Amino acid sequence: MDATGIAAAKVAIGNRLDAIAPRLGLTAAAARDRLEQPFRPDYRAPWNPASSVADEVDVLISRCVFEHVPPAALRSCLSEFERIVRPGGHMCHIVDNSDHWQHIHHSRSRVEFLTWREGGMIERFARLNRYGYNNRLRHGDYLAMLRERGWNIVLEYGEPDASALGDLGRLAIAPPFKGRDHADLAVLDSLFVAQRPTSGSPAADIGHGAAVDPDSVQ
Repeated sequence: MDATGIAAAKVAIGNRLDAIAPRLGLTAAAARDRLEQPFRPDYRAPWNPASSVADEVDVLISRCVFEHVPPAALRSCLSEFERIVRPGGHMCHIVDNSDHWQHIHHSRSRVEFLTWREGGMIERFARLNRYGYNNRLRHGDYLAMLRERGWNIVLEYGEPDASALGDLGRLAIAPPFKGRDHADLAVLDSLFVAQRPTSGSPAADIGHGAAVDPDSVQ
């Protein structure tokens, strides 16, 4: 959200104003006037979603956040998101499903942390650093959580990583991951776009199973 990032975002939006403006009920000229106004973010940290007003958010975005939230707390957050995102509003979440210790120790497999037994010594040791905590949830787990809350899945993207698939064939995978589909375990980058249903409309998967390259999403 620095000046460079904001300027790049404005350029990207400006290139698609003819498509964006009608969705906002604006003319292209009015949308461009809005776009050219100074951007003044309201930065809240730490942020408690329970402090936000119901239906006040049009779009909720996270990048490399979900994997650091304990599952029970994440379910609580999703419940709050359902409250604060307006009906018809959207969420976009990018999740890094890889072993973050590998980011420093490059000789490790990017799925090596799936060898840690739940509650075992290594897993308990890893939890001591609350800033480095990783819940180890997989692509399918996040997708199931979104569906449990009744969100319309507009887009889900997650391709199994070839190197991770090879590693899963040689590593001693521990419970609760042992026996799970390696194609899901090997997804290292997830993208989810979900829409809150409008009142009276049932939740439905719009793009379930679609393998869309996120680089192609404008």
